[in-house]
Amino acid sequence: MASNKPILGILEWFHLGDKEQVEKAIRQINDLNIQELRTGVSWADYHTKEGKKWIGWLIPKLSEHVQILPCLLYTPPSIGVEPKTSAPPKYPEYFADFTDEILNNYGDYFEWVELWNEPNNTSEYDYKLDPEWTIFNEFIGGAAKVIKKYNKKILLGGMSPVDPGWLDFMYQIGLMYDIDAVGIHGFPGTFDFHWNGWDSAVEQIQAVIDYQKGDQQIWITEAGYSTWQQNESRQVKEFVDVSKAPVDRVYWYCLNDLNPQKSTVDGFHVDDREYHFGLVNSNGNQKLLYRLLSEYGQDKLEHFSWITKSYDTIPSGEKSILITGGAGFIGTNLADRLLSEGHFVTIYDNLQRPRVEANLDWLRKKHGKNLKIIIADIRNKYHVQKAVNEASFIYHFAAQVAVTTSYNYPIEDFNVNARGTLNVLEAIRSTSHRPPVVFTSTNKVYGELSDKELTADSDRYIMKEKEVDESQN
Repeated sequence: MASNKPILGILEWFHLGDKEQVEKAIRQINDLNIQELRTGVSWADYHTKEGKKWIGWLIPKLSEHVQILPCLLYTPPSIGVEPKTSAPPKYPEYFADFTDEILNNYGDYFEWVELWNEPNNTSEYDYKLDPEWTIFNEFIGGAAKVIKKYNKKILLGGMSPVDPGWLDFMYQIGLMYDIDAVGIHGFPGTFDFHWNGWDSAVEQIQAVIDYQKGDQQIWITEAGYSTWQQNESRQVKEFVDVSKAPVDRVYWYCLNDLNPQKSTVDGFHVDDREYHFGLVNSNGNQKLLYRLLSEYGQDKLEHFSWITKSYDTIPSGEKSILITGGAGFIGTNLADRLLSEGHFVTIYDNLQRPRVEANLDWLRKKHGKNLKIIIADIRNKYHVQKAVNEASFIYHFAAQVAVTTSYNYPIEDFNVNARGTLNVLEAIRSTSHRPPVVFTSTNKVYGELSDKELTADSDRYIMKEKEVDESQN
């Protein structure tokens, strides 16, 4: 079992021919200072003329910037036991031929090769068509012998879910002889709800390896957290947790949210959680984890433990003044004033704007007590309700303020500004104490006011006309 911190890498799959997405990922990899990338090399794609050209461009291109782990997977439907990419191949030796061609042409670009992805997941390998795992043993075992001929190391594709019994059976059928590392996958809080921690998962696998007198390394080849409910702080927490797992290597899933217009392996939006694992959302906006990694690096993430754990110095049972969007300029200064006057203050913010985490750090260090920080999104009505239940008074500052975003992504703008405000109001209505709320906006709602007469006072402009109607532009 590994004793030091694991090597940290990233996982990203690329669609056939999508060079623009590859170039984007390379820029992100460089920005995040990532050294390791796990990506798929599709046998089904390679079976086509376009696929050969694509792999011939993809592997050298990625290798200019990062050390790649190619995952060889997906049966060409035309030679599957059934016509689908998750089927066992009719001719197991063909997979060895494919592996040999990949190693012969591109073996200089990598040190490790992964054989298949999530073989104990029927979406990735339909073992119901191979109930004794005979075909799997034959085509994976044959490919493993080819890889050893090239003096490369072999990773057995990550288990999802973690299954010690499956691994033990792989030893029993003789598949593990040439395998150098075993992969596992885990998605705490997204798919794995009864999660006992990475230590427990690794211990189960290590116990099988020790029992079988094996010497394989254990890697986490896929770990991630879906932000489909806008819980970006939980994504940070899961990243920090897995980065301390007792394994040799970890690959985080993934760089970018999936394109909402395309299908996943399981189908088109069958499960919306699948679409939101990225560090960057489909609109191109960086999530909290991406910003922290690019700004501070992996080693300093624990400095922000107050983001991933509850920060609450308000005495139990006391209500507080709630400031939504409280990490911004106005919210931070208001909180400073209220805390200085001895009030209890709760700040509710999703930290979407770059570097606002520094504002909250400043408040923590300056005041130290009577402060609660909730890192959550105004669109999550359950988090809003809980915060409002404990509020004596509310300042509602949380908003999407970029005009360009309101034009380009009006649904997002509506959900934050209109639906978010409605969440606050509905939460107030459901309480027994009905805390009062101050709703703030900006002068942008009044337009240019070019036809209004303004006079300067000592600290403000005063408009002679007292009314501005809907015709103002």
